[in-house]
Amino acid sequence: MAVKTYFIAGFLGSGKTTLLNNLLQDLTDKKAVVIINEFGQINIDAKLIKCTQEMEIAEINNGSIFCSCLSGSFVKAIIEISKYQPDILLVESSGMSRPGSIAAILEELERQKKGVIDYQGMITLIDASNFLKLVETVNAVREQVVYSDLVIINKTDLAEEDVITEIENRILSLNPGAEIIKTRYARVPGNILEQKYYVSAYQERKALEDCGSSGGMFKVLLETGERLQEEELYSFIRELAPTVFRIKGLVQTDDNIVHVDYADENIRINKLKKDDLQIERSRLVFISNNRMLRVMIEKLWQERINKEYSIRK
Repeated sequence: MAVKTYFIAGFLGSGKTTLLNNLLQDLTDKKAVVIINEFGQINIDAKLIKCTQEMEIAEINNGSIFCSCLSGSFVKAIIEISKYQPDILLVESSGMSRPGSIAAILEELERQKKGVIDYQGMITLIDASNFLKLVETVNAVREQVVYSDLVIINKTDLAEEDVITEIENRILSLNPGAEIIKTRYARVPGNILEQKYYVSAYQERKALEDCGSSGGMFKVLLETGERLQEEELYSFIRELAPTVFRIKGLVQTDDNIVHVDYADENIRINKLKKDDLQIERSRLVFISNNRMLRVMIEKLWQERINKEYSIRK
């Protein structure tokens, strides 16, 4: 039996993990599988997904599933997952993914195992507070909208009504067939996964040049076994923030584990319940279009934190 499958896209910090958790709350009576794709080597978001006994999470890291370097592994993963006959498959793509190769991936799936999935469409989440700026400068943002069947305008409380209208017009100029939902905190109707948003003309949509690349983005992973003070952590992130698109991670502080989440000038450091998860080392992922990202991070860490660390791309 074909597995009902949705792809979920959205640029860095748009709220995909929150959306996934919201969707999974309405799937407690379903056997669901989530594939989470992370551009970096470590998948922070996978640890934050709240799943029940009827749900499984798989990770595909260190690249985009739409890139040729990972698409083969992705196709094999879906075929393997289908053997367990889940009711629904949700695929969360990397925030920097460029899904222009979606047609080729679906065709390859059909070639290798006919009827393995029932593709329901791509759902893209956008951040109302920064979409109009990003859509003009980041190819991934435009391409995610072009290949979407449903676009969710999230964080509408952070934008004026005329800006929301401008966002809707921009979405429709890129993709006239897209359905649009407006929301806050990635809250969507409970029946959102009972509909098929798939637009049959997706093969005719035009990808932007250099499809599938990270578009000049750089990622750095910093790890430490030392506990940090929340004040020094916040100060470190605040000083780096103007040069990066995204910072996220799980960090051990003096008496807590905190979830660090920076995007679009908003720094969030939230304490997690100690029973929620355990980590051996703190990990922070940084994403930027600045070639000197690693140098800047190391210099600032040594100046402001000055504790044991390791760093790699």
